[in-house]
Amino acid sequence: YRSGVGAGAGDDNDNHYTLTGDSQCVPSGGSGNTETYTCTFPVYFYAEPTDAGSTYEAQNWACEVTPSDSGGAGTANTDTIEMDTLLSLGVSTSISFGLVSVGQNSIGDIISTVSNTGNIAIDFRLSGGALTCSGRGSVAVGSQEYSLSSFAYNSGTDLSTSPADVNATLPKPDSVASSISDETYWQVSIPTGSEGSCTGTTTFTVISGL
Repeated sequence: YRSGVGAGAGDDNDNHYTLTGDSQCVPSGGSGNTETYTCTFPVYFYAEPTDAGSTYEAQNWACEVTPSDSGGAGTANTDTIEMDTLLSLGVSTSISFGLVSVGQNSIGDIISTVSNTGNIAIDFRLSGGALTCSGRGSVAVGSQEYSLSSFAYNSGTDLSTSPADVNATLPKPDSVASSISDETYWQVSIPTGSEGSCTGTTTFTVISGL
């Protein structure tokens, strides 16, 4: 549990967990009246961090273990550890503009979805490079545009080789099934002199949204 909520709090995957029984702990040595156990205690990826710079940096996570046998319960003991901040995002696999004629720009909403898969609110940056065409020529990086909402070409933000903040704060997830996501919309213009299938790489870089 996070020390700020205490051992007696109700279970909450953000900050408090309870496990009972022998299956979590495996004997790993000892003799006589003493036995050493190695215990595993899993938590969900979105459990609240307590490391430096986090909201709860003055706290930590505590693991309290109470042994018991046929004679009854023993004395509880507690150890502590920091829960690290997890900056993580998921991105849909590709941005496909489809068939675009030379000298024309793409039409319609080309969408790539970004999801928060960490334990704090996040933002992200975008960068990329030129698209290389299989026949001839290329598409300059700035001919690719993006926005956080539907737009027409020339009214979006030009993609750049330098990472640029998108300013799309995605809150911290609070369940495994929760969908904390945002959509990025894309358009491209194909210059004359380009031919074939044009491909390249776009980079989404996660940053803290606190």
